[in-house]
Amino acid sequence: MPALHGFIAGWGFGAFASIVYTVLAPSMPSAAWGWVPGALFGLGTTVVQVLVGGLVGWLVRRKGASPTVTRHLGLVVAARTLGVGGVAFILGGFFGIAFPHVAALQVTTGVHVHNLDHLGLPLVLVVVSVAGVGVGSLVTELRRIARRPVAAPPPPPPI
Repeated sequence: MPALHGFIAGWGFGAFASIVYTVLAPSMPSAAWGWVPGALFGLGTTVVQVLVGGLVGWLVRRKGASPTVTRHLGLVVAARTLGVGGVAFILGGFFGIAFPHVAALQVTTGVHVHNLDHLGLPLVLVVVSVAGVGVGSLVTELRRIARRPVAAPPPPPPI
């Protein structure tokens, strides 16, 4: 599933993909280096996915979850994150249509990096859906996993 998502996202035309295609790749010293920005973006995404996946896997294994429980945990967390996130983005879109001047309010950070120079409704939606719902669901589901039974200490030797 992650590989499929990566292949699909690789053909994307979102804001950052447009920057890679129209600004970063053409600004490389030669056409032979044009692939480097996209490769680094993909490598960064891969590293973060590996680290987060490894951390979650370690937490689940530490709790002593069976493969069935681990699969259930992943499905529940993903469903909640995507479901609530989807609803949040739909409501954010309606809010932007109904109140465009309010939805366009942003805080200027002074950081000259795309998506970090101005923080507004899109960031709030991502933070609420990913950090709030995603991490919150993960913590909730990890607490539900029964702890691995602790082995009783061996009886003392006879005297």
